[in-house]
Amino acid sequence: SPAPSVSSGDSIESSGTSQQTNKQKVPAVVTTASIQEAHTQNKKSATKPTSTDDDILLKKNRRRERNREHAKKCRSRKKNYLKSLEDEVVELKKENDKLLRMIMTKFSKEEIDNMKKHIADPSSPANYLQRLRDRSQV
Repeated sequence: SPAPSVSSGDSIESSGTSQQTNKQKVPAVVTTASIQEAHTQNKKSATKPTSTDDDILLKKNRRRERNREHAKKCRSRKKNYLKSLEDEVVELKKENDKLLRMIMTKFSKEEIDNMKKHIADPSSPANYLQRLRDRSQV
């Protein structure tokens, strides 16, 4: 289609043989300010009024306060969890010592040494699970 021709700043006409003439009003000089003004006028009619700065600050402060409380609770839960793990370690060490004392009283030194050798033997059933784990990690 033929390009529109601009005549002395008032209208754009489309020159065509059998087409109707389209005229659009355009300013003689298009400036950034006139584009922004037109855009602002279109925006004002299409959008709702925005919140005031005070409302925005109030919402931010409320959100910060909620976040602060959440972080405080998370730190407290983590502290309690670590404390429970430390307590569990202490209990398991006590149980381990108790079991070792029980083994020492029921078996002689030679029997214990024999058991240790048997456990240390890579082909022993006691190491079966460890060999399975080693294979699955490869």
